[in-house]
Amino acid sequence: AARAALQTVPASRIQQQNFMPYLTGYVALYLGDYNTALADLLKAQKDPFTECLLGQTYEKLGQNDKAMEQYRLAAAASGHNPPAAYGIPFAKKKLGGR
Repeated sequence: AARAALQTVPASRIQQQNFMPYLTGYVALYLGDYNTALADLLKAQKDPFTECLLGQTYEKLGQNDKAMEQYRLAAAASGHNPPAAYGIPFAKKKLGGR
């Protein structure tokens, strides 16, 4: 639905197309389509939130080593923005406070 809405407004489509892999990956993860989530999130802009989504996706796919690597990346971030505000503490909790 989001993709269709963006197609109707060319200026928005161009401005927002960088966020589409994040959005479709996020939706796929929460719908249980983990292969699509992984494919889309790997194309998304990397930030602590996206890295946490990738970690969750890898966990669902049974790839715990890759999940922990994504959580380590998120936990090591130093930004002060919404993705970091969520991602850093989430990742640290997943890593057992490490």
